[in-house]
Amino acid sequence: NPILWGPAEFPLLELESTLSDAATGRTLDVRRTRFGFREFGADGMHLLWNGKRVRGISRAMSPSFGRWSWGDRQFLLTCANRMRRNGNIMQRHCCSSTEHYDYFDEEGLLATQEPGMICVGPFPAQYRDNPVFFENMRKSCLDMVDAYPNHPAIITWYISNEFWLESTPEGQKAIDPVIRALQEMDPTRFTECGCDIDVGGRTAGMSTHYPIDSGFPKPEAYYPDAWFWRKLDQPYYEGMHIPQGLMSNVANQYIKAPLKWGKKPIDINETGWAYFMGMPHGASVLWGDEAYNGAAQSERIHVLHNRGLCWGSREAGCWTVTPWRQQHLDDVAVTAPEIDVLVLQQYRAFYEGTQVRYDIRFFHDVMRKEPFPCRWRLVRKSDGAEVAGERLAPEADFCVTVEAVAAFTAPAPGEYELVCDCAGGPEVRHAIRVFPRPAGDPWKGVTVLKASDPFDASVFRRAEAGEVIYVEPREDYPDDLPGGAPYVTKNVVSMNFTFRPDHPVVRGLSAADLSHWYPKHVTGRGYFDKPASGLYRTLVESGGKDGLCYSGLMELPLGKGALFLSRLELKPEVNPVAAQLLANLAAYRPAPSPRPLAALFKE
Repeated sequence: NPILWGPAEFPLLELESTLSDAATGRTLDVRRTRFGFREFGADGMHLLWNGKRVRGISRAMSPSFGRWSWGDRQFLLTCANRMRRNGNIMQRHCCSSTEHYDYFDEEGLLATQEPGMICVGPFPAQYRDNPVFFENMRKSCLDMVDAYPNHPAIITWYISNEFWLESTPEGQKAIDPVIRALQEMDPTRFTECGCDIDVGGRTAGMSTHYPIDSGFPKPEAYYPDAWFWRKLDQPYYEGMHIPQGLMSNVANQYIKAPLKWGKKPIDINETGWAYFMGMPHGASVLWGDEAYNGAAQSERIHVLHNRGLCWGSREAGCWTVTPWRQQHLDDVAVTAPEIDVLVLQQYRAFYEGTQVRYDIRFFHDVMRKEPFPCRWRLVRKSDGAEVAGERLAPEADFCVTVEAVAAFTAPAPGEYELVCDCAGGPEVRHAIRVFPRPAGDPWKGVTVLKASDPFDASVFRRAEAGEVIYVEPREDYPDDLPGGAPYVTKNVVSMNFTFRPDHPVVRGLSAADLSHWYPKHVTGRGYFDKPASGLYRTLVESGGKDGLCYSGLMELPLGKGALFLSRLELKPEVNPVAAQLLANLAAYRPAPSPRPLAALFKE
């Protein structure tokens, strides 16, 4: 029964070695070596530390623990304490002195160590057929093990970075002797080629950088779904290639979905780099006009986006995640609290009687065994009454995820909240509106130009005479429209904004109402680029890579009437917000247009 170092307590032992003269018994030298007993291993996707499943958030290199700046012992110890207090489990991208790891040994923080000669990719031509390079790399790695053999904090020998090996068979073959030599010399630690998965099966864990990050803000990415590594209606299964949600890309690999779920621990070295967000314009996808509220707001948005990425990584079962922020910042307490609550679905409007389902995750990433009561409740806002709910009482043995399903029948019309909480964690409150089902056909009273109907001069004349015509999403638009046919993008949208909340067609509907429609979150596809000319009024808009310049619903006044060009997916049979938009359209009577019809189209 050795005294174990971690994962909850971190006792260090000292071995005293004495060299004596055999003839005289005189002591020639005494060497004291500090060390700790610990064992790292894997159980499927779970990383084991002395037999306990552990996971957490890592921090990248920083001036506090960097290669160049060193302060006194108390300063470094204070920084280590701060990392522990903020929930960090490990520091990455380290190439430091023994003193650095002394502090980590004392504080129980894990670390990776890089050799003096580290490969940074992609695997270039000069490395091909160059055995001298890889032999020198092998020697450098073995020298690294010789230099740091007794620090229990070092969990991983990190020998390359973004070398594109998983996509380069000749690179795998070239680095294979280095990996094998390192594993033979030190089988007690992991060997990692950063961002190169498991190098064709050669390492015990899987390593990746920026999984799904570069999908932001691609046209097909909509949120929250794009944060997750699977489609929300598709469960994970062992051997499933991931990421396999809206995005399947990881950084620095040519192949898609290169990771396998359930096989090995997954380690995310870097994620959430602001570069991929295309700030400030790209952030408008999620935050609309707030993306332009200055540098401080950009910082806040970056933190919140990292929180979403950490949700997806934790929900996928990754054992550690490293948010890539400015190196002096530490936002772990916000981006990934040790105890956290996640509601995956974000839809919020239903008809009475709808069968509703929310998937909930309660994360317990704490190094102790304890009761972990969790619950969800559907609460009526008017009087606080609980109309549905469930209480769970699991015991959390170190790091676990408790999965729950909030399934209920939408109650009587009114405003409600889905309230989710757990011991030691936050309380998440998700607003819900329940609507009565419309008595008749929601489309009654709305003049519709179907996608299959011709869009010709007769449509313009009808609008000029006073008709209000809703133009369904279609593939073809006439060049006779002001400014020509509007450009249809490939955007898939789930989050909308409006800067005309008093317009009769969207009156009474907030940005939240116009976003995350039941049942798939999607509100529309192929939004228009906002026209640069004409009398168009955008009523529903969304952000994207170029900012808030995409229209989902826009009005074109013509004479006594108007055309409403739409890219929205209006399904009033399941979506009460769609029914409200149609009711508003049916009642709309525009003011006469000041411009003559002849100026707007050609016969």
